[in-house]
Amino acid sequence: MNKFPFSASGFANLQSELYDLPNSELALEAASISSSLIDWLKSHFILEAKQITYLHHINAQVIDFLTHEIHFAIKNRLPIYLNKSTENFGDEQGKLIKPTSNLTATSEDGSFMPGGELIIDISYTRSSKTVQNLFEEHQSEHNYNYRTVLS
Repeated sequence: MNKFPFSASGFANLQSELYDLPNSELALEAASISSSLIDWLKSHFILEAKQITYLHHINAQVIDFLTHEIHFAIKNRLPIYLNKSTENFGDEQGKLIKPTSNLTATSEDGSFMPGGELIIDISYTRSSKTVQNLFEEHQSEHNYNYRTVLS
């Protein structure tokens, strides 16, 4: 299987390739997600070293949640959308990962009916260190001390 850029279009292209697979092969992909979401992401996306490092630092409960949601959506050929902010604050940035889903599993007369979609929003924020640096730069540009003004 091809590796794709970690972007909205890359994720859409991967999803299209996955959903073209026969059910048995798609079930193997879903099992691979359950086994290790991080390894699955590394094998399907072109990632920079810092992205891989970041993946290994995501809270384990978030990884568990994402694993369950992505596994269910892919196994049942449900839509997943990746929305990544393009705003970049350089090396001094934080990331906010916010998955939102309305995935459903319904049973009527013994049948199984999956539904819904998963949206994964990734946005970037200034780290507190960067905010502090901006404050200090602003302070020195205006050549006064805020503590003196506020006293």
